[in-house]
Amino acid sequence: MASELRTQILKADDIGTEPLDVPEWNVKLEIRGMNGKARAKSMRAASAGPEGAADFEQFFADLIIASSFDPETGEQVFDPADRDAINSKSGAAINRISEIAMRLSGLTDAAVKQAEADLGEIPKDAST
Repeated sequence: MASELRTQILKADDIGTEPLDVPEWNVKLEIRGMNGKARAKSMRAASAGPEGAADFEQFFADLIIASSFDPETGEQVFDPADRDAINSKSGAAINRISEIAMRLSGLTDAAVKQAEADLGEIPKDAST
């Protein structure tokens, strides 16, 4: 029984997507949530600032790189070499993309609350 559950989980298409018009760039993007590996890598890189301070310049650019896709082809729009160029673009556009990417990746309080609502209450004494 557990192997059926495992198979079901591993086959699940569980990465959320959302279309987004970016009027500052006159484009439409498909924003995708990050998988666990990309999310952890992004968070680790962001916490590598001076004295462990969050490096938001890197975090937001990495978030956009990992989450922005062409809605027609499904191809990733940016790569890590675009980090500086992304950081030179509209803060409003970066913010809008980042908010959606964080929500789809479970990086916001609202996303955590929604996950709890979707999953039901988790007992406080549940083991991890």
